[in-house]
Formats: sequence, C-alpha cells, structure tokens
Amino acid sequence: MEHSVMRKPCRWTAIAALVLAFAADASQAAESPLKGAWRVVERISTGPNGTTTTPQVGLIIFTEKHYSVLAVDTDKTRPVIGDPSKATVDDFRAAWQGWGANSGTYEVNGQQFTKRALASKFPAQMRPEVFEVFDFKIDGNTLLLTLRATENGPSPGRGAVRLIRAE
Repeated sequence: MEHSVMRKPCRWTAIAALVLAFAADASQAAESPLKGAWRVVERISTGPNGTTTTPQVGLIIFTEKHYSVLAVDTDKTRPVIGDPSKATVDDFRAAWQGWGANSGTYEVNGQQFTKRALASKFPAQMRPEVFEVFDFKIDGNTLLLTLRATENGPSPGRGAVRLIRAE
C-alpha cells in the first residue's frame, strides 16, 4: 500500500510537468513574422515590359491575426479638394483613383499568407469567398510580397511589392 501511495504523487508530478511543458510551448508559439508596420518602397511588375516604380506612400500594418493596408499606388499627383461641397464628380474620381485601402484577417502558412478583407475601398473585396494568397520573404528589415493566387486561381506575373520595416 505504501508503494502505491508513493507512486501517485510521482505520477501527478510527472503529469503536472508535462502540462506545464505543453503550456510553455504553446505560449512560446512563434508569433507572426509579418507582425509590425511595413512601408512600401517599390512596386515590381514582371513580364517583357516589367518595371520597378516607387509609389508615393503605402503602409501595411500586421498584428498577430489582422492587417490594414493604405497605399497611394500611382505616380500621378492626386488633387486636393478644398471644399468638398463645390467639388465635381470628376474631382472626386481623380482623388479616389490610384489609392487602395482594406483591412481584415490573415493566416500564415510557411512562407505564404492568405488575407481576407473585412473592410475595403471596394465592397466586392469584402465578399466571404474573396481572398488573396501571397508568398513572402523577409530579409532583415525588408519584406518582399508576391501575389500567388486569388479566389479565381493562380496569379502568375502579377509582380511584387518591396517593403521596409517601419517599426
């Protein structure tokens, strides 16, 4: 009887040690390598007439599971609308074109992530079946994103975006 009483505390100690080990391992699960604020510095288009351009401004912020993108993706100067009540449809259209905005959730799988917009400048991007899959490569403080696929299938030749860590 004494022998079995001694074994029970040893079993509970072993079980407690295993539970603590798994809990410590779970709490140390790798956080997203994308987490942080990234500033867009280059857009790279591929193909026979491929070019590299420097967008005016762009920022992508990744938290552990969410992202937010605001980017002016044009080399044209966007008009400043002084008094919106006097602006024309063409004034608004010119100010609206050339920039993108969306926020939502993302999941990392190896060197890829899939993002789904919850809010977007374009409502069609917010449909539940819409997603984008990106390959990513981090080299120091530089992030290279390449669109791999959307809900419509593979997206070859879509180019890439180079970003640098802002914080």
